[in-house]
Amino acid sequence: MNLSFKISFQTSLCNINKSERRIFGCYGGHYCTWRFGTEHGVLWRKIITAKYGLQSIGGRPPDVTTTYGCSLWRGILASKSLFFSGVRYCVGQGNNIRFWHDVWCGEEPFSLRFQNIFRFTVLKEGTAMDHMSMDVNGVNWNLQVCRRSIRESEAISLNALTDAISTTHIGDGDDSWEWKWTKEKTFTVKSFYRQLLKASRNGAEITSPFPH
Repeated sequence: MNLSFKISFQTSLCNINKSERRIFGCYGGHYCTWRFGTEHGVLWRKIITAKYGLQSIGGRPPDVTTTYGCSLWRGILASKSLFFSGVRYCVGQGNNIRFWHDVWCGEEPFSLRFQNIFRFTVLKEGTAMDHMSMDVNGVNWNLQVCRRSIRESEAISLNALTDAISTTHIGDGDDSWEWKWTKEKTFTVKSFYRQLLKASRNGAEITSPFPH
């Protein structure tokens, strides 16, 4: 690390209080989480995957279940649910996106947005690929809802869900991630730090400088 950068970084940290330093230190580590999900060929990712495994869907880093030897990685992943609130999935093949639980169409998961439909679905943990098929006319979606008699409110929700996914762009390559909180749609420690610091203050204005 460049000496002048190191001194500037440490000086900046002194300008924020202890709790805010803890927030920055914890969530700054999620730069690694972002790289884990977007840089599949790098060596360190292969090492992490070989040691801890890989979640089967979503390209997410695995949870740490051992009690020793991995405190740094465990500390980072303790807050990964908050990290993924800033991730939006872009559909390619659809095999790494959970249809109901990941944010890939709209601003919240379908399991929350359409709860009255989700409880009757057959594949609650299915991928986007599990719910779509391709033909000469494009993408066909099968929501796989098991319900003998559809109520009016459920019919309205089904129509809304169908309309939403019918306008979603489907790419040709692999599924990918976008970051909600920057214009470039790429993760930065600063953007995540500010979002979580704001949340910890119940939406109050942030006056502390970002340590950089």
